[in-house]
Amino acid sequence: MQVSNFQRGDDPVRAAAESVEQQFAEDVYRGWNGLSATWAEDYGINIVAALTSASFNFVRAYGRGHNVMWDLIKPTDQIRKKEGDASEIGFSFRRVAPTTLAAAEELAAQWVREISEETRTQINLTMQEGMARGLPVPKIAQNIKESIGLTEAQAKAVANYRRNLERTIPAKALAYRLRDPSFDDEVGEAVTQLIPLKQPRIDEAVASYYQRYLRYRATTIARFESLFASNAGASSAIQQAVSFGALPSGTVKRWLISRDERTCPVCTSIPEIQPNGVRLDQPFEWRAGTKSGLVMLPPEHPSCRCTITYRAMR
Repeated sequence: MQVSNFQRGDDPVRAAAESVEQQFAEDVYRGWNGLSATWAEDYGINIVAALTSASFNFVRAYGRGHNVMWDLIKPTDQIRKKEGDASEIGFSFRRVAPTTLAAAEELAAQWVREISEETRTQINLTMQEGMARGLPVPKIAQNIKESIGLTEAQAKAVANYRRNLERTIPAKALAYRLRDPSFDDEVGEAVTQLIPLKQPRIDEAVASYYQRYLRYRATTIARFESLFASNAGASSAIQQAVSFGALPSGTVKRWLISRDERTCPVCTSIPEIQPNGVRLDQPFEWRAGTKSGLVMLPPEHPSCRCTITYRAMR
């Protein structure tokens, strides 16, 4: 693979994403955590309001990605950004990359609506499951508080973690990657002495596990969304420069991967298949084993760290 297919250590688009990632994750986490703490008192809680502050970070990442690319290409002074540019780029995951700040704001609002609906769905699923099992209302409430913000599979992991602790077979609980290790000694003692853990300590251990899982998911979402936004912002700067003649219409985009062992086969395949890049309006192809697909902009998957660079081709 060509050296030019690897990111620089100071890749500006990735840096733009990372500059907002931590705050993005914190805002998502605090929104969900607040819902978990208050939902029982007011089931009509406004999930959209709880997560709206997180969406501002998407717009910030978009703007920073746009600005760093605009500064890199340094278009001539007479070129001015068009107002109301409504062009679009197709994106996998049924996403559309915005090409104006207004479009970025709308996509951020769309993200809030999608996450809010997902959260409501998970609350309803947990409630329905509890009722089907004939659980008392306090137990259903407890399960809901331990599922808000998680996917269905993640919420089940929390529920299973609790069951493992309550059924005096806590050895399985020691295998959960996101558990709080400060409880390990007590769990280990319960295993060796065949004595049940006290309920208050079970509740504390599960609450800690849920919080750690919630923060993990918030971080995963923030990393994906901020990188997508910064890549989309950079792409919008290039498209505007081409539309004004500052860059030639034959400008191509090239996929850049991280130079370390964590880079996945899917992302590695993209510059191998298209070492010279593709047109701005063309998707990248990837292949891994028997699977293949198309993607317009990074990230291609959660935890992806790839970015795009551009080359003027006349």
